[in-house]
Amino acid sequence: MTDTPRPVDAPLRGIILMCVAMLLMVGMSATTKHLNATFSPTQVIWARFFFNLVLIYVVFPSRARRMFVTQYLGLHLARSCLIAFASVLFVMALRHISIAEMVAITNTAPILITILAALFLKERVTSAGWLAVGIAFVGVLIILRPGTDVFQWTAILPLIMAVSYAFNQIIARKLGHLEDPVTSLAYTTLVGLILSTVAVPFDWTMPDATGWVLLVMVGFFAGASHFFIIRSYERSSAPTVAPFIYTELLWAMIVGYLVFQDLPDFWTLVGAAVVAASGLYVLLREGRA
Repeated sequence: MTDTPRPVDAPLRGIILMCVAMLLMVGMSATTKHLNATFSPTQVIWARFFFNLVLIYVVFPSRARRMFVTQYLGLHLARSCLIAFASVLFVMALRHISIAEMVAITNTAPILITILAALFLKERVTSAGWLAVGIAFVGVLIILRPGTDVFQWTAILPLIMAVSYAFNQIIARKLGHLEDPVTSLAYTTLVGLILSTVAVPFDWTMPDATGWVLLVMVGFFAGASHFFIIRSYERSSAPTVAPFIYTELLWAMIVGYLVFQDLPDFWTLVGAAVVAASGLYVLLREGRA
């Protein structure tokens, strides 16, 4: 049994919630990048999942007893392992590239979802949709610039992360009308916590007070961003709020500059614009469908 969904009656509120969620996502990226200088990727990932799970229980105490009750355990486990794998790539990539570059490359996810939906869910993709896919990957090549001195192999990590996320979203589509999103979030967090807890004792650095605060913030940003995304889709329709996912790139450039003095170069901005335009087209096309 799930809670009665809220009416989709507040599009402006839904848009604001989505923009806040994207800012929180960037906050998680910035905190992770800062922690990378002191702690191992395993410890940062563990903190993300541990304090995320704590936040879930704080926000949804009435669901504690039935949070993990499901008839779709296999799908939840598969989705959770994909998220855990993507989290490892996320932390490793931020050791080497800027937040804006990370976001620009992972924005290929809607395009990848289109490809996977056609292959695995047999969803029909129009010729214009395939054209958008091709243009998006041109944008990725502009960002990565393989064969030049600018190219970093670590920039491939967020692309693999986007593929993992796309597979996760394909599973999420199958669960979408069958499962409470809080249950999906709880399983994702618990499985990631279990996997990271197995590894973290071998690579643990004792944090000081500031370190603990930052580690807690990683989990808070992760949990809060997903919570606001869920609420955003509850308050407004998907076609209305989904395009505002791309505000994450704007937040990434602002926060990256203010915190790390990182600014993407001209060609990275051009590539990011190409990817974003293609992704927006796909999202709007799906909305009309």
